[in-house]
Amino acid sequence: MDTSRPAWSDGRSAVAVHQSSVNHMQMRFKHRFLVFHDKVKTSKVFLRDCTVVSPYALLLFGGPITVKVRDNNLNLFTVWA
Repeated sequence: MDTSRPAWSDGRSAVAVHQSSVNHMQMRFKHRFLVFHDKVKTSKVFLRDCTVVSPYALLLFGGPITVKVRDNNLNLFTVWA
């Protein structure tokens, strides 16, 4: 049984879910995208007030989308400030 926490990244470096978050003890998530309200750096970078969202929510509410087709694959990209 795998007891390691899921790996998260903010696009620049590794981040962890803060111990005060209800998601801290979760070992598996239905989707691989995490949104957060607060990011703080102490011993490492922690995310607070976070929730997992589906890719559909990101496509609908994530901002401008760039579409690229390559080798019969459709890639959708969003850029956040």
